[in-house]
Amino acid sequence: LWAVKAQEKDSTRIKLGKSTITIYDENAKELEALKKSQAEFKVKVQALRDSIAQISAQMENQNDSTLSVKLKNNIAELKKQAEAFQEGIDDLSREIENLQEERYAFKFESGDEEDEKADQENDNWWEDEDNNSFEFTKTKRRFKGHWAGFDMGINNYLNNSQQMSLPTNGKFMELNTNKSWAFALNIAQFNIPLFSRYIGLVTGFGVSWNGYEFKQNMKLAQDADGVIYGKDYQDTTFKKNKLNVTYFKVPLIMEFQIPVNSKDRRLFVGAGVEGKLKLRAKYKQKYDISGKEQKDVSLDDYQLNPLNYGLTARLGYRGLRLYATYSLTPLFEKAQGPELYPFEVGITIIDF
Repeated sequence: LWAVKAQEKDSTRIKLGKSTITIYDENAKELEALKKSQAEFKVKVQALRDSIAQISAQMENQNDSTLSVKLKNNIAELKKQAEAFQEGIDDLSREIENLQEERYAFKFESGDEEDEKADQENDNWWEDEDNNSFEFTKTKRRFKGHWAGFDMGINNYLNNSQQMSLPTNGKFMELNTNKSWAFALNIAQFNIPLFSRYIGLVTGFGVSWNGYEFKQNMKLAQDADGVIYGKDYQDTTFKKNKLNVTYFKVPLIMEFQIPVNSKDRRLFVGAGVEGKLKLRAKYKQKYDISGKEQKDVSLDDYQLNPLNYGLTARLGYRGLRLYATYSLTPLFEKAQGPELYPFEVGITIIDF
């Protein structure tokens, strides 16, 4: 009996203050064992083929009909064994491919005895024609959403009519979209299965950094009433004129997964809401004076809404994962700046 057992998961620990986040490589040991078995199967197949070639060479010089028949039977039996092992190699290749698709996961151990019992009962077996058994014990596939990871996208905003044209009092907020990047580290993910392993809720928490690079030669300022406006600096050319806002965010997403060609290859579609808490706002400008570069950096709240919520959607298949968000809360507090509703679109570069 050949046995390949999933061993203790490899993990990477990240320290954030007093907290520790652990990213598990759930399939590392199992992949290593499967690849080892696959290599051993290939050696056996090659040995069988070498034996077939040697017997075939003996038959060419054999005049004894009885012995020839016996050699033919030996060749037929060896071919059956080779075919059986080749099927095992193909099965292992498919298993390896499936494991590599969803290799990394951010996972919290629930300690649920029923789940552990279900895992132990989920053994997959393959047998060759000689009744040699090969057992592969792996974690039972449950619903797993697609949120945790590292996102990258671009920022922009809509006016109160859901159009991209800026209001009259917001022209100073015109963006250089090519430099208005959004980044997010979606640290933790919690999966809540509903109805089946293909439908569920996804939540968690993460941090996002939204950068707004302004086109105009102006500086964000506040009038006597605290209203944000753009102070004109026509005699200065800014090399950088950017507002960066850091948020803590929590999503709640309903996700549907559709198997494509294989139950382990799924197209996923998710939609839901996302709440954000502003952690910090930093305004940075770079410009030259008499040939020397100057840099101004200031931290302020800039009348930005401290809490906001919005809509979010995610779509993907295998390595391609897209996302979009739209805020239902304006960027600035009411009557404290132009009424603009941020949105971002992008891709997930690394998923956990």
